[in-house]
Amino acid sequence: GFFDLQPTNQNMVDFSNNQIRTLGRKISDSEGEIPESDLLVLQEYRKSFKDPLAEVFTKVNQHSRKLDCNCIVTYRIKRINTIVRKLKRFKSDGHGHMELDRIGDIAGCRCILLNEDEEKIYTLVESLKQDFPNNKSNDYLKEAKKDGYKSFHLYVDTESENFPKRKVEIQIRNIKHHNWATLVEIIDLLYAQKIKE
Repeated sequence: GFFDLQPTNQNMVDFSNNQIRTLGRKISDSEGEIPESDLLVLQEYRKSFKDPLAEVFTKVNQHSRKLDCNCIVTYRIKRINTIVRKLKRFKSDGHGHMELDRIGDIAGCRCILLNEDEEKIYTLVESLKQDFPNNKSNDYLKEAKKDGYKSFHLYVDTESENFPKRKVEIQIRNIKHHNWATLVEIIDLLYAQKIKE
């Protein structure tokens, strides 16, 4: 990736919510090619998630290893073209504009517990809420999505003197849930079914 997920403690460019929303609307309204100047600003916005994501990744690693030392913890920041597609798809589906500053999964961590006991997922969620008291969640374990997707999504707000406030998504699932989600993605890719959408 373009970063090694080590906190940099450098003051990054901060954006106002209005600037981020204006950028998102320009991108979703664009008919042809998006101006390079807008893509460069979007890249800077993406980069501003680096240190918040590093903090969340460290905490997820610490808490999850106590429950399952063999768990798998990964991280990612959405690619520019994925963010652009999401903004455009939301508008083309007739929902109006999706505000760029409200997209909750630009930066994300995923924790896959190899233990299939779903109670361990909830134990991990409660541990993480202690470190990140400003949070929201979607529980797709109790009520799976239409495609059978099961996972717990925790959206946490990070804030520090060293970096701007950013929202990071944490997906927590077990290996059985992960295998199902992967199967759905493969079917989407091979047969262009768009099951996820």
